[in-house]
Amino acid sequence: MKIAIITDNLARGGAEKQAILSVIALRKLGLEAELISLGSQNDFGEMIVNNGVPLLTIAERGFLRAKRLVSLRRLLRNKEFEVAHCFNMISSSYGRLAAWMAGVPKIIGGVRTDEPAPFRVRSVNRLVNLLTCKWIANADRCKAALIRDLHVQPDDVFVVRNAIVMEDQEGNRSQAEAKRSFSIDVEWPCVTMIANLRPEKNHEMFLRVAKKILDYGLNVSFILAGDGPRRSVLEQMSRSMNLEKHVRFLGQCDHVNELLRATDVVLHTSYFDGTPNSLIEAGAKGIPCVACACGGVSEVVHDGLTGFLVPPDDDEAMVERTVQLLSDDALRLRMGQRFKEQIQANYSLEALGRSLLAVYRQGTHER
Repeated sequence: MKIAIITDNLARGGAEKQAILSVIALRKLGLEAELISLGSQNDFGEMIVNNGVPLLTIAERGFLRAKRLVSLRRLLRNKEFEVAHCFNMISSSYGRLAAWMAGVPKIIGGVRTDEPAPFRVRSVNRLVNLLTCKWIANADRCKAALIRDLHVQPDDVFVVRNAIVMEDQEGNRSQAEAKRSFSIDVEWPCVTMIANLRPEKNHEMFLRVAKKILDYGLNVSFILAGDGPRRSVLEQMSRSMNLEKHVRFLGQCDHVNELLRATDVVLHTSYFDGTPNSLIEAGAKGIPCVACACGGVSEVVHDGLTGFLVPPDDDEAMVERTVQLLSDDALRLRMGQRFKEQIQANYSLEALGRSLLAVYRQGTHER
């Protein structure tokens, strides 16, 4: 089976990483899978090269630009792909249309978040659904949002969970050594959030929570790993709240595993999401999370067992649960161990490959 995984671009992000992992997982099963990026940016060059992922790039810019559509159609037809899996909502609009024009037998769209798509993206995808309407979502709540927004039949949507490369989580450094490598105070607990600095991630809540925890008189290091358009605004907010001593903006972090080794609790404050890689990676390290219950978060973090879930934008609930974890070492370790066992059992690369292949074997655009 020859499979094309199509993504908008390879900018640093969870969905883009999962697209690469999907190709790796499928190739481990002996399938001929290739990655197609519809943008020139590539922040995963080392990962792609080290894992032998075949990458094809179509760098035509612009939503639904005709030249991009024609180039993608030609590529899909010339390489005789049997499956075209468009990985996210935007690529699903023109990617599925190009695959239909190229005569690809099995065409599948993808959604990675429960955030409503822009009107024009929803409109185009509804039209393309007349030609092909099979979809893959990475969480049950994302499936429900897709059914709601695009009026897709439930039987046409398959849920395939994210994956993590477990061996990437191994390491021998102590927490103290990891903290020193990031110049984090060894005597203070460390609370981390890993997410691009975009509006839907709601980092403002993280800063408000940090302020309230510090006002209790606790000494805690708060680390924000990630970059994006909100950075200058968030840094100004941090300064206005006099948080500079306790809050650090790391920017893009190329050593997430090491940062997690230095971390005691992970926070996640998003308004919308799919299945956050940062929570899966935290679980693989045995670090409990306090997270807003949105998207597929509640399918990763089991409230009261592997961490705590709180309502979106509920500062007080997040403060209470974070302080509870920071103040109770036994609870934190117990939840972290359960979290690690859950991730190892359910989010392996092997499970991802098998799940995708099962969908491809039945997913077809014929109605």
